[in-house]
Amino acid sequence: MYTHERYAKRVAAGVCYRCGKNPAAPGKRSCEECLVRQRASARYRYRQLVKNGICALCRHEKATVGYVTCDACRAKNIIYSRIDYARDHHKEAKS
Repeated sequence: MYTHERYAKRVAAGVCYRCGKNPAAPGKRSCEECLVRQRASARYRYRQLVKNGICALCRHEKATVGYVTCDACRAKNIIYSRIDYARDHHKEAKS
């Protein structure tokens, strides 16, 4: 529970919830320094997954040859993309 309380205090004070030293970036809860570090870490993790042939979305299955995702994640992504496309075009038709 301590970490949750520390997180809440830092966010309420407007400082970075990670380091607690710097002010949070506008519209964010982390400071710019921690955000840069987090992006670099995510980029490295993504590259390692692709290099090792592991699905970049679920991180559990082997990626299909020629893709960075497994068959199951790609199928889900297609479904969600079609839903989003239909929702967007449905909104346009109403306006």
